[in-house]
Amino acid sequence: MSLGALLVGMMAFTSPQTGPENAPAPAVESTVALNMTPDPIVRSIQRLQDAERVRVSPPARELQLEEVLEILAGLGGLRIDADWTALGTIGINPDDRVTLDPQPGSLRIVLDQILTQVGADYERPVIDGSPDGLRLTTVSNVGRHASPLLHPVADLFEPRVPLAASDSASTPFQNAAEITALIRNLIITDDWYEVGGSVGRVETHPRSLLIMAPAFVQLEVGRLLESLRIAHPDRVAFSISVVEIQASELDRLRLAHGPKAPASIIAIRKSPLATKVFDGELNVEPGGSATIGASDAALETSITLTLRWDAARHRLRCGLRATLIGAAVGGTRKIETDIDLVMPVAASVMLVPALADQRPLALLLTARAD
Repeated sequence: MSLGALLVGMMAFTSPQTGPENAPAPAVESTVALNMTPDPIVRSIQRLQDAERVRVSPPARELQLEEVLEILAGLGGLRIDADWTALGTIGINPDDRVTLDPQPGSLRIVLDQILTQVGADYERPVIDGSPDGLRLTTVSNVGRHASPLLHPVADLFEPRVPLAASDSASTPFQNAAEITALIRNLIITDDWYEVGGSVGRVETHPRSLLIMAPAFVQLEVGRLLESLRIAHPDRVAFSISVVEIQASELDRLRLAHGPKAPASIIAIRKSPLATKVFDGELNVEPGGSATIGASDAALETSITLTLRWDAARHRLRCGLRATLIGAAVGGTRKIETDIDLVMPVAASVMLVPALADQRPLALLLTARAD
């Protein structure tokens, strides 16, 4: 299901038939559900998605932050509003000097890169959506732009077939309260009203969650719920590559596209500074394991992937073990790690340290639910 379809589902609001399962909500929350107007929050979510899709190529210049935001807004075709009063409290001002990287990237990633150059480390600015574009503010102020949105979750209670006969941890969610707890543990963990924060609140109903939060939180919640709906695919198709590439070039490409974005894998493979060492494809059933290998005069490669269900995270996890031996990689190199797979499409980039005078290796992995 596309996120556009997901938003349509979010907008289909029907009043819950019974009261919330958790503690009674304050009176202000009860009136929120009755007066819901989801269109502004849905448009704000769409603007955030636009910022992730639109690619910009800024000029290589040092400019004031306020000027840079105007340039990026023009290049991306999205309005960018900055709450300078709020941003000033965390050390970010319109006349701060920043240097633009001319490498193209999504508007959201380029904006993230710019904002890392200003302010202090103790609190970072928030990039939120608005009906007309993007809004830059602080954690303490973003809650003022919270809007209600209903997220249906009843379909997540349907029984599922265990991933393996011996896997007792593959039980589905029992009720909406379990999903609420997961959301609070994974998204803005310290900023929910229920734990003393000021960004958002969740009202738990038997078949739905009414969330009062700004657009960027609603988008994260929607994506998490959608990933939970397809976390138990029948088969996962993997594409695996190993390339020789300098760490600086690898970091640049990852930042330009997002570290876990499939687009970053494509960009790294196509980089003229990357040399292909190994390419392969592998299908793995959840609860199982599979190995792919190849060898020639210069290299012997073995990569094993193991899939299992992580009940605590409600995520499919992939254990990866790779061994590369030969002159092509300067000796023997190994990597062993565990990766969360957020279906339907997941991506991961792992750097294998260099040996002696050999260049670093990067192991590239994409996974697709079939």
